[in-house]
Amino acid sequence: MEKRRIRPLTPAAIFFVLLRTYMLTVDARVWVRAHSRVVNMDATRKISEAERQRRALQRAMSIEQFCERYEIGRTTAYAEIKEGRLRARKCGKRTVIADDDAEDWLQHLPAIGGWR
Repeated sequence: MEKRRIRPLTPAAIFFVLLRTYMLTVDARVWVRAHSRVVNMDATRKISEAERQRRALQRAMSIEQFCERYEIGRTTAYAEIKEGRLRARKCGKRTVIADDDAEDWLQHLPAIGGWR
């Protein structure tokens, strides 16, 4: 039986395989991002009573939770921390923001418009 020799891929072929893989990944991320705003995943997930109570007693949140709650991006959150307008604390590698600090930050944001 004769052995078949496998031809090595050319750089162009490798490039197009990687490009296609990247495009599929980007398309999937865009689709998930677009559809995750429509359906809140926490609303569809059933939460136990113990978890509900734990969340009610939680006095601090991660950067991700803070950004989700106040609908801002991570870059903006870190910029606010760097400028000193938002107070954050480190817990090991994690950066956490206390509920009181988040509320203070929100109260000190400039108001637009207003009642006459």
